[in-house]
Amino acid sequence: MILLARLASRTCSPSDRAFQIHSDHAKAAHDALGVVIGFAALILAFSLVQEQINVRNLEAQVGTEADNLSQLDRLLVRFGNPGDDALRLSLREYANSITNDEWPEQSKGGASGRTAKAVPRIFGRCLCN
Repeated sequence: MILLARLASRTCSPSDRAFQIHSDHAKAAHDALGVVIGFAALILAFSLVQEQINVRNLEAQVGTEADNLSQLDRLLVRFGNPGDDALRLSLREYANSITNDEWPEQSKGGASGRTAKAVPRIFGRCLCN
């Protein structure tokens, strides 16, 4: 269809062409191409809007998780026992493992074993204290 529209739009003499394209066929091809381009633009616009929504949701989830880790650290400082420095260090290692191990693995479709092992270690200590 695109080839037909290109051939119809060329300005050359009829003797230069291997075959003749009637003007009504060229107009139909041009109109069909306009519909296809419009539909492709609509799909592209929808996809871009959906991707922006996904990025905003992801940013909100990351911000919530970071806020929760920060709040837990502040609570350990304020209400924790004097020996909770090891727990705070484990919390920091967990946060580092999220950014350094978990996110790269998630981009490949997997999960980080280091991060998965850190969760029960941290929260088991929090609940036992």
